[in-house]
Amino acid sequence: MDADALAMPRPRPRPRLPREATEPPVSNARLAMLVVIGAEMMLFAGLIGAFLVFRLAAREWPPATLPRLPLAMTALNTVVLFASLVPLTNALRAVRRKQRHGGA
Repeated sequence: MDADALAMPRPRPRPRLPREATEPPVSNARLAMLVVIGAEMMLFAGLIGAFLVFRLAAREWPPATLPRLPLAMTALNTVVLFASLVPLTNALRAVRRKQRHGGA
């Protein structure tokens, strides 16, 4: 008997799959976005749940000791929030046109 016959058998190399078959079914970016959205949903569900617990446990709502919101500051925050839609919309249009730099 020669040395090759007594040696341990070598495993056969695995056939390589085509590149398309090795890609995950869900991309990492999409999976990360789903995790972030899920976390945000749980956060807001917890906040709304806490509000409902306090709201339903109170004898009167709003409590007399709760200060009123300043109308001017509330209106300013609303305007700033809606104004932020302008650059967001411009960025979305640029992405759809595949424009890398600059505005409209």
